Amino acid sequence: MLKLVVSVVTLYLVFKLYLQVVSLRKNIAEAKSTGFTYVVLYVHLLSLPWALLQPLLLPLLVRLPDSLTATWLPLLLFTKGWHYGYQPFEKVGSDTFIVVSPGGNILHTCDPELSAYFLRSNTFGKPAELLNLLNIFGPTMTGTDGHETRLYRKIAAPFFTEQTLEEVWTRSVSDADTLFQVLQPGDDELRPVLAKMTLHILNAVCFEDKSDLSKELQQSQVQPPPDHELSYSQAIHGVLDTFKTIFLLPKVILGTEQYPVTKFFPFCAKSLEGISPFESHKKAGQAYRELRKYMVELKNRKEATIQDANSGVKPSLLDILVQAGKPTKTNPTPLFSPEAVIGNMFIFMFAGHEANANTFTFLIYLLACNPHIQTLLQQDIDRITSKDIKDASTIPTTTIKPSWSYEKCYPELMDSYVGAVIYETLRLFTVLPFLPKRTLPGSPTPLPDFGRFEDRKQKEAGQQQQQRTLHILPPNLLILINTTAAHLHPRHWALSSVASPSLQPSGHGPGLRPSPLVAFDPARWLRGGGDGEETQEKVEDINSQDWSTPDDSSAPTAGSPTAPHRLRPKPGTFIPFSDGARGCLGRKFALVEMCAVVSRIFSEWSVELVVAAEKEDDESEEMVRREGERVAWKDARRRAEKALLNDVEFDMSLRLRGKIPIRFVSRGCERWSNMQA
Repeated sequence: MLKLVVSVVTLYLVFKLYLQVVSLRKNIAEAKSTGFTYVVLYVHLLSLPWALLQPLLLPLLVRLPDSLTATWLPLLLFTKGWHYGYQPFEKVGSDTFIVVSPGGNILHTCDPELSAYFLRSNTFGKPAELLNLLNIFGPTMTGTDGHETRLYRKIAAPFFTEQTLEEVWTRSVSDADTLFQVLQPGDDELRPVLAKMTLHILNAVCFEDKSDLSKELQQSQVQPPPDHELSYSQAIHGVLDTFKTIFLLPKVILGTEQYPVTKFFPFCAKSLEGISPFESHKKAGQAYRELRKYMVELKNRKEATIQDANSGVKPSLLDILVQAGKPTKTNPTPLFSPEAVIGNMFIFMFAGHEANANTFTFLIYLLACNPHIQTLLQQDIDRITSKDIKDASTIPTTTIKPSWSYEKCYPELMDSYVGAVIYETLRLFTVLPFLPKRTLPGSPTPLPDFGRFEDRKQKEAGQQQQQRTLHILPPNLLILINTTAAHLHPRHWALSSVASPSLQPSGHGPGLRPSPLVAFDPARWLRGGGDGEETQEKVEDINSQDWSTPDDSSAPTAGSPTAPHRLRPKPGTFIPFSDGARGCLGRKFALVEMCAVVSRIFSEWSVELVVAAEKEDDESEEMVRREGERVAWKDARRRAEKALLNDVEFDMSLRLRGKIPIRFVSRGCERWSNMQA
């Protein structure tokens, strides 16, 4: 009997191996037919076994010599793509290549022309099976494709008007002022406080929230309302922190869906709620149930009081979504299902505040490490807001009344060091490391001949192609546009010539990207040329080229009378909000919010690294005196540099998990303002 079992298992394994070999050979032939460089791996990037075994295997694999893993390991680490930057493309020798495995092929690219074409062309769809993890509450415009996603975008797009953006500006300035009441020197509370602020801005503008931000910020534990176990903020951040658990585990285990038996025995429902014994599962289930309950209550309240579309009152985003879920006299079938209303409410709540909270966090740390850039930013804020401060410590805040109008300030601030710092932060800490696309099913997809797909190895060897190759992509090919590599491509984004050489060695790990502090150069956005081969041109020289798209507000534009030369990146080289007609609907919403908050904070405050210790005591002061102020500050900066390189993780978003001790001080009271790396 044992021999029979062994024989059956052996035959099964041999058969599975045979299928893997056949599939691999088929996929290699398919990759060859495209004309692109290809790399063969024996594990698929998104395979479930690899995802489950990765926590066990990765600590061992990273200990191997870089020479053994540099060409293949980065291609198997989806959540670590940010850390490797442009290095995988450099190792392969091409800006576009295909990774072949038995589980399927994936095209990786950071080529600007090809990336822009993938993002702007209607020829390519989204891999809905990959993005449906966002549909935990119902279908969303991000987690669907085709007609469905176009419908969701069409319904929501009219909300994002100039009137809405002016409201975003006003609310952001007000909430930034409120933030001063609770902003603390330490790092522990920085991102959570910023996340509460960005969530409040979003809810006030989009979902008619009239809550008091100061009360929530000043209370460490906000009491949930009656009939709730968590506050709204606790619920949504709980869902984001446990997103993988919620997506992977069956809802009946988490207690987010009732067992069939409860339909016949309702009294069992409570006892079967959250039946999993693991505390992490219980927390995930609780956060999911609570957030869903909040959204359903919000939807139900709005249904009872919804404004008539012809009332003349500007509808909120909540009005628009709920109205789409209601039948009308002319259309008895609602445009949105009830699940789609809730799902799209969630995606706006999530995407509308999470990315900005992370960007604010990185931006503040970058400025703390670069006091000279912070000073230039503050000078531009003072100039544009008609604010003349020589010593802020001697001027009461109540007597300072600068002009903070959206129409006057926003365009000029974004054309100054404020916009330059925001764009540079988005370049270095992109919202998503990858933008996924997929070729359509059915027939192959030919690509236009941009004449830029030769391997660099061939080009460096002086070999010229006599005839351009027309690349043809097979149906259902997964495409990953690597935004991190695009934002660090040495041909388009050169390292600053003034970067400190002393920081270069500590700025690179084995096979990793350059340190963000080495690459951080906001001035590149204010120069008229000289940084890169493709993108550094004067604005007036490229205005005649059709590089812009409707609503393309993710990059600087010409028009500032005080600085006529601006960097306007070529499409495909700077894509923090995706690109084209299917780019992020809220890109300008995000930029307006960032501009208002950054300008308001740094008009009154400066941020500094805490040197020698997180808490200034006699021992740390003695260390500073003994080692010298400059040496002590540089040591703190190196620790911050290490955290910004090694302690950044991508889960549902790019976050800093490490600690960088900082403090906020009134302008004029800075201790390290003269420091420069």
